[in-house]
Amino acid sequence: MKLFCLHGHDNDNYVLNQCIDLKRCDFCGYLLNKWELDFASVDIKTQMDVSTTYDGFFIVSETFKSVCEQYHFAGAKFFSTHNNLYVLRPEPIVVFDYEKRETRFESYCNNCNNYKNVAGATPIYLKTTNSIVSNSFYRTDIEF
Repeated sequence: MKLFCLHGHDNDNYVLNQCIDLKRCDFCGYLLNKWELDFASVDIKTQMDVSTTYDGFFIVSETFKSVCEQYHFAGAKFFSTHNNLYVLRPEPIVVFDYEKRETRFESYCNNCNNYKNVAGATPIYLKTTNSIVSNSFYRTDIEF
């Protein structure tokens, strides 16, 4: 089975500066509630079907969402934004092989158990692909 990585061009937008109630670690400032945010008031300006904000959110169009639904792609969770775009977050998790990839983890925080910097995402190496099914979205267990 072939696996593909979804990338989007920068869309010159930020999500986090439009959100309230951001919960951050008191020691390092790491965002603790990224996926609990209310995206309904977020205003993104883009004409692209797939794009990425400067703060790391995948933004997809209504067309992209409709194609995913039409062809029954599994694993995608869509969060509505203010202007008929969606924040995309795959739900199934696959384990990223950070040792094989030689990923660097920098500045560990003992308070929130996160790293300030994680570098080395591509090419993607997965520990196993046995649980991956066709026509599905996945995300790795490590967020870059």
